[in-house]
Amino acid sequence: MNLANQNAQGTRPNVVGQMSDLIQEFPGNTYNEWVKWYIEKMPEAIDRATLKISAMVENLKSAIQFIHEDLIREWVKDLVLTKTFIGLRFQESILKKISNIRGQ
Repeated sequence: MNLANQNAQGTRPNVVGQMSDLIQEFPGNTYNEWVKWYIEKMPEAIDRATLKISAMVENLKSAIQFIHEDLIREWVKDLVLTKTFIGLRFQESILKKISNIRGQ
């Protein structure tokens, strides 16, 4: 569920509101008061988030059938070998250049 939500961005502020601001704005004290207040303030937010995440779950269900061990192996090799080498070598080069510029 969390993976689907991350990809769908179903609980982003533009969908469900800026929660840190809303909780500060909330005048009540109890959970039940919070639920009532939030639903009145953002009446379509839960449904909109649910629809976005549900659509992504369906996309993931469709995509999962195309994942196999060889594909996973290639992904792991790319991450562990290629991206690590390129990322860390570039980082090392950048740090050396900055050090040379600063004379350290």
